Amino acid sequence: MAMIVRAAPGYLPILTNFPLLFSNQMQIIEPAFAYLIEQAELRAHSPETVRTYGEHLYDWFDALEQSDRHHAASSPATRHQCWNALKFFARFLADGGSAPADLTTELFGRYILWLDGLPSRTGKPRAPGLRHNRYQPVKLLTEWIARRRPDLLPVRPSFPFNPFPGRHAPKEGHRLSGSQLKAILRSCYEEIEDAWALFEEGQRLLSAQAKSDDPDGFETMLRELHRLGHGVMPSRRALPDRLGRRLHLHGGHDRFERHLHATPDCLAPFFIAIAIQTAGNVEALRLIDRDCIEPHPLIEHRTMIDWQKGRAGHLVKRAQRRSFDRRRRYAAPNLIDKLLKMTAPLAARAPASEKDRLFLMHRPSRNISVIQRTTLEGAIARFIERANRRINAWNANHPDQLRIAALPHQDVPRQRRHRALSGIGRGRAGGADRAQSWQSGTDGSLYQGRLKPRAPV
Repeated sequence: MAMIVRAAPGYLPILTNFPLLFSNQMQIIEPAFAYLIEQAELRAHSPETVRTYGEHLYDWFDALEQSDRHHAASSPATRHQCWNALKFFARFLADGGSAPADLTTELFGRYILWLDGLPSRTGKPRAPGLRHNRYQPVKLLTEWIARRRPDLLPVRPSFPFNPFPGRHAPKEGHRLSGSQLKAILRSCYEEIEDAWALFEEGQRLLSAQAKSDDPDGFETMLRELHRLGHGVMPSRRALPDRLGRRLHLHGGHDRFERHLHATPDCLAPFFIAIAIQTAGNVEALRLIDRDCIEPHPLIEHRTMIDWQKGRAGHLVKRAQRRSFDRRRRYAAPNLIDKLLKMTAPLAARAPASEKDRLFLMHRPSRNISVIQRTTLEGAIARFIERANRRINAWNANHPDQLRIAALPHQDVPRQRRHRALSGIGRGRAGGADRAQSWQSGTDGSLYQGRLKPRAPV
């Protein structure tokens, strides 16, 4: 059972009477501690407000334990969502001077209005889906208390049927045309070739015998960085001064990192190309496993990509699957094979919960993990900028052979970029079939049409 302990005086920088939440094994509950520290230091709340937040969190932990709703079997994303919902509700209770014992219909009505009034980063109201995610876990816990422990509530509260209408309304967006998909794939394949060439060069230098003893030479520095990071590029803070001052001689930190393993900017074109070819859900593909390729049971030169989608199936989860012709140079399985090699150094040092993921990244000054959604969106924005810059340069030098700059511009809002990426294969099977027919031919050109038999590449 969770317990709350007040900090004694004389343990700076912890304030006197600061609320500390402990588990029944007398281990501090780290997320709660970090949240309360943030409220005290970064948001500069008064000690009384922080203590109130701690008491509200304690009351809700107690309700969770009594209800056996620990979410131990839930996914990390679900547990994180429930934790955020409890933080928001504790903030609402503290702002309104209420207590968890006053859970009434009127209180939840005020909570819905409070959520409606919260602005987003752009100043506009928050999306209905986000408000629902902050409301639903609190509602479920309260309903359990009303059923199982009615003595804890003054009256049984009631909840509106649909407090946030429009949550499932169709999103703004349109299906990308064939020429747009073709332009996107061409740009992806150009960057994939560049990233793969740098990685292969780095592996060749590391596997061969040293040819130069120059301490400022690129090869010597690459070997030293590989040794210091055990195959992973060390962070800037971890670099010795003698190396940190000389990185700029050969293109900086990022160039060395690209020679050792994949970076977020390397992952973006791989991710977009695989998303177009599979027509898969963006979030499901971000979490795809490394062992996602399986041989086709009937056709020798075809392989299947298998991935999980969290909402596919209610009781029995159904796998998402699509087969590809490996003879095509840029078929999705061939791209995944390259990505497996480029992320192998990261997988070797990733924590057990992340090492089975395909899209791994090295977080600056932190550990290795699957690429975060916001990081991926930023990498995609930079990819769009680079691709459009190359297309504009080509069009300026070849006015008689203009290429389509079909990629969304970098100033498109992040939500629209994400929806555009999610809808790349809108229409699913048809979009994926077109994407497969636009994979590169033997000469590296892109063509449109049905799959044509040709010699293996």
